[in-house]
Amino acid sequence: MAEKITFDMHVGQRQMMAEMARMRAGASALPLPPMANGVTGMQQPSFGAVLNQAISHRDNVQHAASVQQPAQETGRRVDSAAAMLESQKDSVAFSVLAQVRDRLSTAFDDVINTTL
Repeated sequence: MAEKITFDMHVGQRQMMAEMARMRAGASALPLPPMANGVTGMQQPSFGAVLNQAISHRDNVQHAASVQQPAQETGRRVDSAAAMLESQKDSVAFSVLAQVRDRLSTAFDDVINTTL
């Protein structure tokens, strides 16, 4: 029985590897989209807009988590897995935002300390 399971796992792994190779070949055959620049008329979003969007996303995730947690604590019918997932999403979003802030601060310090 164990030999059958092991054989089935190897067959499944080979099929998955073949599928990944097929997808890789298909992806590399596709042309890359043109870069956004002034010539094409497309505008790249400003740094401030991207940062505001990231902060807004983090705020939305935090709000979703804060709605789930009190409901679970008071005993109302709430999916425990969904509440935990929202809490984890909030934690990850906060960590990412803190890392971005730290890297921006370091980059700003590097620019300020650069001698011309």
